[in-house]
Amino acid sequence: MTILSEETGSRRSVYSYQYLRNNNQMGYHTEDRNGSLYHCLNQDIMVSILQYQREKNVKISMFLNDIPFNHEISDLEMPRHRNDFIELTYVIQGTISVIVDQELMTFTENELYLINPNVPFQEKKNISDAVVFNISLRSSFFNEILLSNIPEDSLQGFLRKCLMNEKNSAKMLRFTPSIHSVQKKISDVYSLILTEYKTRATGYMLIIQGYFTRLLDYLVSNYQFSFSEDVKNKYKEYMFQEVKNYLYTHYQVVQLQDLEDTFHYSGNYFNRLIQTFTGKSYSSYLIHIRLKIARDMLEYSTKKIDDIMEQVGYHNKGFFYKVFTEKYGKTPAAYRRELKKQDGR
Repeated sequence: MTILSEETGSRRSVYSYQYLRNNNQMGYHTEDRNGSLYHCLNQDIMVSILQYQREKNVKISMFLNDIPFNHEISDLEMPRHRNDFIELTYVIQGTISVIVDQELMTFTENELYLINPNVPFQEKKNISDAVVFNISLRSSFFNEILLSNIPEDSLQGFLRKCLMNEKNSAKMLRFTPSIHSVQKKISDVYSLILTEYKTRATGYMLIIQGYFTRLLDYLVSNYQFSFSEDVKNKYKEYMFQEVKNYLYTHYQVVQLQDLEDTFHYSGNYFNRLIQTFTGKSYSSYLIHIRLKIARDMLEYSTKKIDDIMEQVGYHNKGFFYKVFTEKYGKTPAAYRRELKKQDGR
């Protein structure tokens, strides 16, 4: 993020945490509830950037308007507290250690973690050296985003529902990137959210909601988070349907690399997936799709056989005739002649 150097390098005021507790102009306030310290959000969403440098003060930029509230916390330790909101933290660089309930966890560069409301946690500033980007959201706002515009009976809708179920049953969720290329997408969408939040032009909240929806889709598609065995099997069913639809849409020019680039798994994964549901390898299944479409064209169109061959993605006439004959027991020309006889044409 190019924005980091400019924001984290600006002049800051140094405060104690106790002073900040009494300042209600920061987008959140604190309360004591049954002996626990709570951070309470005053708005639907708040964004902030924090820089941890082990023994040094924690530098914080909180974006309440177009001018960030820059300050440092001088306390030796960050306080153990709970939120009444959801906090999604992206580790831009370095590592941060956090005690979540009673467990010490360390998050590394490009990981994200989501901490649910009412879960006690504490950032360990003295063993952390990181820059992190926090998005804080009221639970109702998060749920509205997560469940909005879910494509019915789709892989993406299924994954979002899994995320909701996991979130509701866990204290926190950890997201580890499965591929390197998605990291820039995550960084870019965080930057876009921050830009909209800072400028606050007309309709900015709707735009942020759209960007956050995109962020969640990146997370559930390209980051690893825990699945039960039943969910894993259901996931494979949805994934196969997505792959099948993709192959039927791009059968003329598709290559295995296209599946890897689109769905972010290895070629071996797709071979195993397709084998599980069809008994065929990727290449055999693609031939099956192309020949089925070629057969339908022979039956329902008057196109020349050479044109049909080209349209389904083959440029070698000998190979096309060979695989078609192996599948249907006749050459394309003989197959069409047989259809004409049956129709009395």
